[in-house]
Amino acid sequence: MEDAQMSAHKLSQPIVSNVSDAFTNISDTVSNQQNLVTSFNALMQRLQLLVTIGDEVVKVCSSVSSLLQIDDFF
Repeated sequence: MEDAQMSAHKLSQPIVSNVSDAFTNISDTVSNQQNLVTSFNALMQRLQLLVTIGDEVVKVCSSVSSLLQIDDFF
């Protein structure tokens, strides 16, 4: 019964108020998405740094491994 009364009250509100609320909700949603994109970009930049470091470590390990294999033949 209480839900029905709340629904009736919401439906009886002026359309202008509902439209205003809709624009506010859309604005909040867009703002939240922009914040999410900004955070995701910052995360991706940090991950790129880790990938770059990892690539360099692999190059060094590969070079050391190659040198060790050559030394085994002599």
